[in-house]
Amino acid sequence: MTRCVSLPLNSMPIPQLLLRGRPGFTLIETILYTLIVTMIFSSFLFIMQAAFSTQKKFKSHTLLQENMRFSIQKIESRTHAATAITFPTAGSTSTRLVFSMSESSKNPTIFELNNGLLLFSEGNASSTSLLTEDTTIREFIVAQVATTPPSIRITLTAQTTNGLSPPGAATTIQETISLRR
Repeated sequence: MTRCVSLPLNSMPIPQLLLRGRPGFTLIETILYTLIVTMIFSSFLFIMQAAFSTQKKFKSHTLLQENMRFSIQKIESRTHAATAITFPTAGSTSTRLVFSMSESSKNPTIFELNNGLLLFSEGNASSTSLLTEDTTIREFIVAQVATTPPSIRITLTAQTTNGLSPPGAATTIQETISLRR
């Protein structure tokens, strides 16, 4: 025999009567769980975006360093192969470096700054840039510092133009190179 219990209608609200004994979440629990999951997901996205941004900045800085090292090595190799430094003269500075070479086809060998590009030419060949397109030279200063043996001091300041480095951030390399005779 089953027993039927009747409750007065005003003793318990109707939604509780309908959900009584049924498994599930209340509206407030659902909102709280959704809020917690959203916060965790947002934090994860923020961390990932910061990690990718740092990686891009590191790659940009590495590329800048590689470009500058390549430029200095190119100037150094041509300096060692040169017979004389034609320009700048002893005691002066310039944004242009001119060598006399033993091979007439490479005379003159020129490195110069032009509109943020470090250009290189040998003989009658056209000038080529020593840098990638996302690197700009802010300063290229050459000073002939000694005559015996002829030596030059190069100051090279560059920055990336890909927008990943902070505005105005630049890297400077200074190198002194002597002619080998």
